[in-house]
Parts: sequence; C-alpha cells; structure tokens
Amino acid sequence: MHPFSTGSRRSGSALGATLIFAVAITIVVAVLLRWADNERRLTSRNLGLAKARTAAESVGAYGEAQIIARLERLVYFPDDEFLPGRNPVSLTPTASGLDEDAKILALRDDGKIKEMKLEDALKKGFTVLGQPLLPASTSSSSTAASGHFSYEVTPENLVIGRFTPARWVIVSAANPLYDGDPLVGQTIRVREVEMVSAARATDVTRGTEVRAFCHYRLQVRDVPLWGYAIFYNMALEIAPGPIMNIYGPVHSNSNAFIQSGNGLNFHEIVTVAGDLFHGRIGGNVDGRGDVTFRKAGTTNLVSLQQGGHWLSSADPDWTSKASSLWAGNVRTKDHGINKANVPGMAEYVPDDPSTPENELDNSAYALIEPTIQNDSPAYPGDEIETQKFASKACLVIEISESGAPAIYKYRPDNSGKYVRNVGNGVERFSREKLAVPPGLIVGGTADNKFYDKRRGQWVFSADIDVSRLKELIETPGAATAFTRGSATFDPSREWNGVVYVDHKKISSGGVRLVNGSAIPNRPTSANGYVKGMTFATNAPLYVQGNFNADGNIPGDQSQIRKPDSSAEPPAGLAADAITILSNAWQDANSTLDLSGRKATQTEVSAAFLLGIVPTNKNNNGRYSGGVENLPRFLENWSGVKFGYRGSMVVLFESERATEPWGMSNVYRPPNRVWGFHTLFAEGILPPGTPVSRSYRRIAFRDINENEYNALVASLSGG
Repeated sequence: MHPFSTGSRRSGSALGATLIFAVAITIVVAVLLRWADNERRLTSRNLGLAKARTAAESVGAYGEAQIIARLERLVYFPDDEFLPGRNPVSLTPTASGLDEDAKILALRDDGKIKEMKLEDALKKGFTVLGQPLLPASTSSSSTAASGHFSYEVTPENLVIGRFTPARWVIVSAANPLYDGDPLVGQTIRVREVEMVSAARATDVTRGTEVRAFCHYRLQVRDVPLWGYAIFYNMALEIAPGPIMNIYGPVHSNSNAFIQSGNGLNFHEIVTVAGDLFHGRIGGNVDGRGDVTFRKAGTTNLVSLQQGGHWLSSADPDWTSKASSLWAGNVRTKDHGINKANVPGMAEYVPDDPSTPENELDNSAYALIEPTIQNDSPAYPGDEIETQKFASKACLVIEISESGAPAIYKYRPDNSGKYVRNVGNGVERFSREKLAVPPGLIVGGTADNKFYDKRRGQWVFSADIDVSRLKELIETPGAATAFTRGSATFDPSREWNGVVYVDHKKISSGGVRLVNGSAIPNRPTSANGYVKGMTFATNAPLYVQGNFNADGNIPGDQSQIRKPDSSAEPPAGLAADAITILSNAWQDANSTLDLSGRKATQTEVSAAFLLGIVPTNKNNNGRYSGGVENLPRFLENWSGVKFGYRGSMVVLFESERATEPWGMSNVYRPPNRVWGFHTLFAEGILPPGTPVSRSYRRIAFRDINENEYNALVASLSGG
C-alpha cells in the first residue's frame, strides 16, 4: 500500500468540493448580476417611460396652449389652420423643453408676469406669453433601489389635424362627455381637432431609449353671449333691495361681488373667472338678505352664509366647500374657470384710479362702433372689423352732426350676391346710398329733444319708428320707399335682421326706438333664415314703450321668461347705454321733478349688450348701479312693474353716456319682473349675436407606437 494513498483521496475530494462550490458561487453571482442588470434595465425603462410620458403630455399641453393663443386672435379660421404645409406648430429649440419642469412666461390675473410651469399656467387659466424657456432636450435624473439613472428627455413631434366642421350642440348634463362642464345647459357652436404628441427619454449611461405617445381631442367652443342670463366682461356687481330670482347661466370675466337686501337666488350655474365675494367692491357689506345658489342635480337653494359666516374665495377651503355645497353650480378661477373672451378682442383692463396713467383697455367697445375703411391708419384689422354690428348690418343709418339722416347699404359683388364679410377677412364693397323712407325717422331729422336727468343734459334724438320699419320690410312693395335712382333695397333678398345707426353727434346725440311693440321679422336667405331683429348704435339708446312685447306682465318672475306668443321673435339691442322710457313718457315733462314723471307698466323682450360706468370711476366713489340698475330709468317707477325678458351682457365701459349712477332726482326703481328669455336658452337667438370663445379637452389617452404612426399619417394628410 502506498503510504500516501488515503491522504491523496481526501485531498482530491476537498478540491472537488471547492471547485463545485466555486462554480456554484460563480453561477449564483452570474445569476445575481444578470438579475441586477435586468432589474436595472427594467427600472431604467420604467423611469424613462415615465419621463417620456410626462414630456409627451407636456408637448400636447404646449400644443393646446398654442392653439388657444392663435385662435384667441382669429374670428374665422380654416379647417387646415395647423396642418403641415400651412401654419403648423413647430417644436423649435426654444419651444420644446417640455419635461415636467418646463417653464413659460404667463400673465397672471393680477396683471403680473411670472415664470411658471406650463401645466400650472394652463390649470390656472393664465395667458401664455412666452415659449417654454428650456432647451430642446433636458437632463433629468432619478435614484431608485437599483441605482442612479440619468436621462436626456427630448420632445420629438407634435401633429395637429384638421378641424371638424362647425356644428351646434346642447351641452346636456345627461351626456357623459359633458360631465362637470361649466357650460351645461347652453347651446354652443363647436369645432373639434385631434392632436398627437411624442417624446423620448434616453438613459445616458446605457444608451437605451424609450418613447411615449399621447392622443388629444380639443373642443373649440363659440358660446353666444346672449345665451347667458348675465355676462360681465368686468367685475360683476349685484345688490338688489327687493327679492330677486335669476334664472339662466351667469358669468363674470373678472370678480363677482354679491349681496342682497331681501334675498337673491341663483337658479342655474354661476361661473367667475376671478374671485367671488359677499358685499361690495372695497369690502363694504350693507345688504343683510340671504344669497342662495341652487345645488346642481337638485331643487335645493343653498345659502352662501354657512355657520354665520359668508363664504368667499378668500376662505382657505373655498374650493372644496363650494364644490360640496353647490355640486358645481358655483365655480371660480379656483375651480378652473377661465375668461371667455370675444375672439380677436383684447381683454378688458380697467383704469387704476390710484395711478396717473390711464391703463384702460376698452377694446370690446369696437363692437358698436362704425366701420372703418381698410386703407385707413385706424383700421383695427379684419378680426375686429368683421364682428362689428355695423359690418353685419344690412341697413346703416347715419346721423350727421347737424341731425340730417342718411341710409346706406353695401353694393352687391359682381355676381349680384349681397355679401359684406367673407371667409377670413372683410370684403368691403362700396356703400350705396338709399332714400330715407318717409316716416322711418320721426320728424325727418334727429332734433327730437328731451332732458336726460342722469346725463344732466338735453338729448337730441334720432327717433326710429319701428312699426314703420316693420312695414317697409314685411309689406310687399313697401320697400320701394328705399329706392334712390338705380339704388334699391330688396328685403326678400337683402334683409338680414341687423340695423345699425351711426350717430355723429357725440356729446348730446341719442337714438330712440318708438312704436316697437312688434318688430320686423322676415327670415331670408341673407341671414340663414334667422328670425327677429338686432338694432345697434354707437350712441346711447332709449327704448320708449313696450318693445317686442304686449305689455301684459305676469306676476310670477319665472313666467316672464316665456314669450307672449309663439309668434314672438328674438330681438337684440346693442348700444353705449340703454335707457327704458315707459309708455307714459312725455318729452315735455322730462325737466320736471319725479312727481311729474310718473311711469306706467311697460314690457321689453330683447337681449341687451351695453356699457356701464364702473364703480369708483375716476375715484368718484360711486357704485356702478349693479345688475339691478343696468337698464337706466328716468321716471318714478315706484310700485310700477317693468317686465323684462332677455339677456344682459356688459362688455365695455360707456364712452358717451359716462355720467355715474346714483344722482338724485333721476328715478325711482320699478318692481322688477325680469327673466332670461326661454328662446335664448333654446338657442333661438337674435341676428348677429356675438360670441365668446372657450376651450375644453374632451379626450386624452396614451397610445402605442402603431397607433401613433397611423394617426400621424391620418392627421398630416388632413
């Protein structure tokens, strides 16, 4: 036997065991390393995908912001506005740093410019002033259990498709698409556009990348201004003494100041693009009556006063409390409500009386101004000019400074078609002077004189006999009274329901409608067979007697909303200011004390678009008069009903009738029987109704690469 044989076998066994163990360890280590690598790879992909998805969403948000910014300036836009080859939105180096930290310059509601996240600006409804400030790709890092990861995040693409044809829709609460919609119950004109976005995130260590893709659908909504019961382009103030019920949607593009003497009840949605407060501007509260809002989905009126405290936007838990109490029927900027601007018009900016500068921007006043030749240095541009009532009118009455009237229409184009505004701009055809029909202007000149106690001056009025205009438009053969030489006016082809008066006598001129209980109503091809009439002027407007109404006023405020009969057409009135003169008004008594100016029951059925003198204008310390005193009065209405159904829209400051509310010996208020016209709620609106524009994202989803490629091909091709 070999002396070392046993030891050798033992040594070999140990070596074998060691080798096996080493191999096992190697395998385990390899498995662990592979697992760790896979874990790191998976973590890298998941983190990268999250960053790419955030970037893709931000690219889409940027696209939405650019659509909104452009369409705020355009009244009309073609369906291919954003297609490749026309005016696409590009992701330039200064416009595409859009990961979760992308910054832009935004104009806040307080007028200050601030750098902030794009998403935050959009959520708050601030105006995007500048492009995102980050470069085309950004560095981003994250730490996870499996290590530290660094990425380059790069927005790749944004494709915006073709707009759908415009259509009218009812924003119904029963439709899930409109769940929580601030325009619920209204009839609006919509166009929709689809959009896709793409972004990638690259792991700078591994060199791997992931991509993310998003699909959006944005709704562009043109909302008829006369589809609101009350619409204020500035601070909304309402402080009625007697109990008041408001039926129909209410909106303010600024703040809302609300109080009452004996009760104020809002029965439909109230939206405020600023803040809502109880009391008056300045913080004074002199109305102790209740203020209630209907809780959505119920008939319950819920008070603004809770636990002895008047709620307002200043409360730290305002957003949640308002949502709980009224279920979406009271919303402010904290709930995402944005300004609803007239497209093409700059936002209203009030003057700050505490500064020497005049900051006033009263751009919307242009709606009631006369047309301007497009070669004039004062021409405001097509987007504004097309929206003027003077541009929409089929008949323009011009009153000279001496009071002499003239009447015009625009000549037809070469094909004989009566056209004024076409497509994306203005086709201005030369004016054609007509004869002034006998009896249309009462007395033949604008020298009918009466005293306006609020304005503190004599008014030289152009009195328009509405019954005579109705005869001229509706009676066969009567329109020959417009004929002047070869110039004629054919109502069957040329009447579109809009009449405009340009009064050149700025300081003391006025326009008055008389004999207006029945208005012209002749639907024609010139206006798409829209019923009714809209009368607009750049002067203060006076409405004497019943207008588009029979004067029989129901006792129930909710009943005044309904038309007198099925034959009642929609009517609109637009002016610098609107004053109601009762059926008992006599010019000869206009200088007497209130005892000599006693009103009688009068009814008006018409939408109003007008200006006001704001609270504390020029530091005068005076109240604007509020919604409750929006139509002006010059008589003693004490104990007398004034019936009104329509819509009250305040877009600008008055520039002619600038005397403040609250002067003594002017009037005593009527028993107000007011309501939002049911025709307007149904989308049956006066001719030439202006619109505000808003936007709503109605669809969003993450998509895969195959869906993205198919959508890019589809949207790019239109």
